[in-house]
Amino acid sequence: SLKYGGIAVAGVCAIPMVAGFGPAGIVGGSIAALVQSSIGSVAAGSTFAALQSLGATGVFATGATAGGTAAGTGYIADWWSKKKKKTSDEDESSQRDRKNTEEEHEEEDEPKSKEMHCPFCGCVFYDLQ
Repeated sequence: SLKYGGIAVAGVCAIPMVAGFGPAGIVGGSIAALVQSSIGSVAAGSTFAALQSLGATGVFATGATAGGTAAGTGYIADWWSKKKKKTSDEDESSQRDRKNTEEEHEEEDEPKSKEMHCPFCGCVFYDLQ
């Protein structure tokens, strides 16, 4: 699902940023700064150097943002589809109720109305027939 994939990408990209591999380089006082001070000179091609490069080029920040956006989009899509299903179920139920009511009042000469629901907010509208 989009929301879980987005969470995974955001999490994987956010962890190095939290550790201190930021877009402006190693963040002072961070875990990354502590590790760098303990290893001294960072060897080219090492894991630390790769993390430092990815952080400085903004890959982690971009990935965390894209993952968060994907997760948010996934959650909204799930919410919307559940809301539409609920509205659809309610419409079927109200149609059955309305049909029963119409049959009861069929002998009366009152104007009939058709109840409609706004797909966005659920507001009820009546269409007089």
